[in-house]
Amino acid sequence: MVTAVGKKGFSDSVRRAIVPLLADGHPQIARTAEAVGCSVRTLQRRIARDGLTYRRIVGKVRFQEAHRLLRDTRLRLIDITDQLGFTDAGSFSRSFARWSGVPPRVYRRRMLEGRGARSRAARASDLGRPPT
Repeated sequence: MVTAVGKKGFSDSVRRAIVPLLADGHPQIARTAEAVGCSVRTLQRRIARDGLTYRRIVGKVRFQEAHRLLRDTRLRLIDITDQLGFTDAGSFSRSFARWSGVPPRVYRRRMLEGRGARSRAARASDLGRPPT
């Protein structure tokens, strides 16, 4: 059971409880409520106080987890799709593009290019010259 205290603390507890449930598809609110130790109605009422809905929290958690998983270049997109509970890679790609404005492959490529650019810039800075 995830312990929840305080206004924002409860929503954070709900987020943490959702993460392990993602792989099963859309996390059922009843399972999440059980994980945080309350009824479904209490969960809904408490997150509503923060101006949130269960659906919005699940979407945000999926998006945050997608970003985290895409950083691991050892993971294939299909593996990420499965871990996030999407039925197929196309569903994941469309959702990620809706969330971020770019498909996951493009996001990953840009992220990797950005890492390389920062590394080159840092090395060039150490040598006192502009990055190439």
